[in-house]
Amino acid sequence: MPHSWGVFGVYRERWARGLSLSQLLFWTGFGAYYTYTRAYIEEARGQDYAFATVVAGAETAPLVLSVVMGFLADYLGRRKLVLLGLGEAIAVAAMGVVELSLVPVLVAVGGVFYSIAYSALLGAILAGVRGSGTAYSVIAAAGSIGWALGGLLGGYSFGYGPVVAYGASAFMIAAGYLAGYAYVTEELEPESRPSPSEVLEASRRILLVVASIVLGQAALNIFFTSASLKLKAEIGDPLLFGLVFSTATAILGALARPLAGLASDKLGEVRLLAVTAIAYALLGYAVATLRGYLLIAVWLIPLFPFRDVAVSMSVSSRLPGKLQATAAGIISFATSTSGLIALTLAPLIKGRTIIEVYAICATLLVASAALLGPQLAKREKSD
Repeated sequence: MPHSWGVFGVYRERWARGLSLSQLLFWTGFGAYYTYTRAYIEEARGQDYAFATVVAGAETAPLVLSVVMGFLADYLGRRKLVLLGLGEAIAVAAMGVVELSLVPVLVAVGGVFYSIAYSALLGAILAGVRGSGTAYSVIAAAGSIGWALGGLLGGYSFGYGPVVAYGASAFMIAAGYLAGYAYVTEELEPESRPSPSEVLEASRRILLVVASIVLGQAALNIFFTSASLKLKAEIGDPLLFGLVFSTATAILGALARPLAGLASDKLGEVRLLAVTAIAYALLGYAVATLRGYLLIAVWLIPLFPFRDVAVSMSVSSRLPGKLQATAAGIISFATSTSGLIALTLAPLIKGRTIIEVYAICATLLVASAALLGPQLAKREKSD
């Protein structure tokens, strides 16, 4: 059973307040990077879905290292490995001084450092919330607010060029990791060193869940990266694009976070994971076919917080406390594998219309929901 914090009770803990600040700063920086990069691609190359898919794949493919890195954080100590996130900040800053064609290379380099540092940071948060989707969502809401601010920062910095835009993003990412280093306290470290055999045993228990996450995330990476180019073309103005693409969605997401956490705790994280996969398949069709204000209205539906807590709790709640950075690494690994799928499918995406891209992604989403059938049946029997 998850620990019962109440909706905002976790904020009585100093570490929770400090790591919320870390989430706010980090996701402000990452949101600015993400928003600026999408607008930069559309401005320089138009609606080049294939190149956008390569960038999306480069963002996620290096996370294949995350299981190993998460285990190292559990074995060596989570706090010290958070500092390696400064390498990610340096990679982002360097994107401002290279050609756009080389940005995916630096994106991949930054992803390697992210796989180490963010697994350690998220592992500390997961250890602290002790299986509570509500507590996790309240802390993650700070990250949603950061993403909102990042959308503003990314859109505003567009007019100042890549050196300023990527430099500002890098500064905030570094600040987020430094705050994380300061607030990952002893109580958030593993109570004992785990063994590799414990990781293998835990991994076998969550194999179908991870496979479902992989397929679902691959679909979302491909579709929403491509759809963001459509949204930018519809809106035009980079600052307004940032407001819609990141800021407004994140504000609504932050407001929805507590409800998403409660849904995970009450409905069950695996059931919520299946529901969000089908919901995204339906939402994607609307995004692919609508235009103008209707497109913007659908884009703003805050579904992501429900998906995020379902993914995190589906893995975290099935692993012991001393393997929570490993749990974070498994989540990142699933994202990474989805990135490799996105890269593999990039040639298939090239030259396709947005509705054709949607058809591919909807198929993956339905398959991801179907993979959860055995887990849901097992839960029904236990109930």
